[in-house]
Amino acid sequence: MLHISFTREEYSNNKSPYHKNKEVDCLNQTRKKIAPLLAVTLVLTMIFAGCGKSEEGSSSKTVVSSENPSQTARVATWKMPQTIQPNYYSQYLDGSREIKVSNFMSSSDQLQALLNDDVDACGMSLTAAIEAVADEKPVVIVCGMYEKGAALVVGADSDIQEVADLKGKRIACQKDSTQYVQLLNLLKENELDAENDVTIQEASPENMETLLQNGEIDAYCGIEPYVSQAVSDGTVRILDTPYFDDDIGLTDTVLVTTRENTERKNLMIKDLVKGQKMATETFQNDPDLWVSESAQQTGIDEDIIKASLDNLELDWEIDEDFVEQVEALCEKMTELGVIAETPSDVWEFVDLSFVEYVNQ
Repeated sequence: MLHISFTREEYSNNKSPYHKNKEVDCLNQTRKKIAPLLAVTLVLTMIFAGCGKSEEGSSSKTVVSSENPSQTARVATWKMPQTIQPNYYSQYLDGSREIKVSNFMSSSDQLQALLNDDVDACGMSLTAAIEAVADEKPVVIVCGMYEKGAALVVGADSDIQEVADLKGKRIACQKDSTQYVQLLNLLKENELDAENDVTIQEASPENMETLLQNGEIDAYCGIEPYVSQAVSDGTVRILDTPYFDDDIGLTDTVLVTTRENTERKNLMIKDLVKGQKMATETFQNDPDLWVSESAQQTGIDEDIIKASLDNLELDWEIDEDFVEQVEALCEKMTELGVIAETPSDVWEFVDLSFVEYVNQ
């Protein structure tokens, strides 16, 4: 018979020498089994700890983007000399990204395409962008496109000699354009009520001249190069160029995207702003090239395009001064009743980071 004896201490602890030996054996076996796992765990911990530090040694996490750097970018614009730049973006991206350009007739159409995710970015009148933001649409301005381009015109033989003479008259204008807000402001400055003293009729820029010649309107607030075309034809004369003062500036149209795209397609938007910068600066430095390329893209006569350049300026950069001008324009649009309330924070929909990035 096997006798197992316990010391008092061992018994009181409910442990015999046999029990202790078994524990040691089990512990040794367990250690052998988990040692490799512990080693792997330690290595992985060190790897991830290293990934969690930036080059400066900070503890912030490094986010790896899943964005495809060669994904085709879809851009909407108008077929006008001042908005042809997207057609040349790919030339400045070293063939790394295909650019698909679609031409639309209005800011409203382009906004809808953007919100439907049919395009990744689009041109839009600055005032239409502000209206979209006021309507809680997730629009973000990432750079400029052009300045000026507007004119209030009447028939060449019209008896309208000054803005005050427009009382009781019919004026055509595209209502989702910067020209519309400029027209409202000009009327107010001349003590004319836009609702009671005149009739403002919706029309697209390319149709305004026909409406005037058919006697359906008395004046129109149009845009280049259609104004220069009509002046060249001898059918109209310019009554006024309805630009805002320096507090608001001369910006007419900007390049916009959505807030989601600035995050999810950040590399793409950087490429688009780079393309806008390079195409704009190329045309600024070589107006003759701008004219010839515009004629090729739009089918408009080169002489008409040359004439329109006196009332057009390409400008892609936006900065803190631009933000202040947008704030002033928001207040003006509220004053004129175009939007119900001034957006609380312009910085929420003007993102300077893309311009700053491509200027590095």
